[in-house]
Amino acid sequence: MRREKLDPPIDLDYDHVLGPPDAQLTLVEYGSYACPYCHAVHDVIAGLRNRFGERMRYVFRHLPMADNEDALRASELAEYAAETTGRFWGVHAALMERGPVFSEDDFGRIAREFNLPSAAEHEPALAAARERVHEDAESARRSGVRVTPTFFYQRPPIVTAAWLAVRSGIAVKPDAYSWRQLIGAGALGGIGFTMSLFIAGLAFPNAADYAAAKIAIFIASVIAAVVGMIILYPRREEESESELPDETAVGCAI
Repeated sequence: MRREKLDPPIDLDYDHVLGPPDAQLTLVEYGSYACPYCHAVHDVIAGLRNRFGERMRYVFRHLPMADNEDALRASELAEYAAETTGRFWGVHAALMERGPVFSEDDFGRIAREFNLPSAAEHEPALAAARERVHEDAESARRSGVRVTPTFFYQRPPIVTAAWLAVRSGIAVKPDAYSWRQLIGAGALGGIGFTMSLFIAGLAFPNAADYAAAKIAIFIASVIAAVVGMIILYPRREEESESELPDETAVGCAI
């Protein structure tokens, strides 16, 4: 699991996205149709989407396994479907159901099942599909992805979301609490083990990588706890309740 900047960031007009654009949580997967671990988490992701509903959106990007021709063919087939019929997610699900090992005719069967046109008659679409797979693989490299599946997650910072809700009139900040206290609570929100360890277990099948991820999660949680305690530690002077933080201050505090 990673919470880093994607390169490039999510583009709703370009990426393959399931879920509303204003979802609270975004889960991005770099995956390969020939990877057994990607197939193992496919149903898990479906379960997460059912659980979170409109609060979650899911993005899939290609990272075909190296030196695996079927992995590349499967990714190109999914993108070819997107280019010619717009049925990416249907083909994506079919490839996940039939893999990770494909027979010689599996790709042809999926193409016929979804009525995909002959590639010989749509060479520009095939070329665009191949370029899209290549671009996804390059973006994985720039984003530091080493294995499949690798997940990135994005969510609005707690304090930023609260500040926007207050400024827009959706919510009212209780007078009993200051922005300093809300920022401190937001920092403490960085403490997290259960979901972080769960996603790390899916993303890092290798024992050594998973152990490193657990250490990183522990360190990040300790840092969040320390920062939260520093912010919440009582000050001698009273904070003015009338002062609202600007966007830069909120972002820096988080």
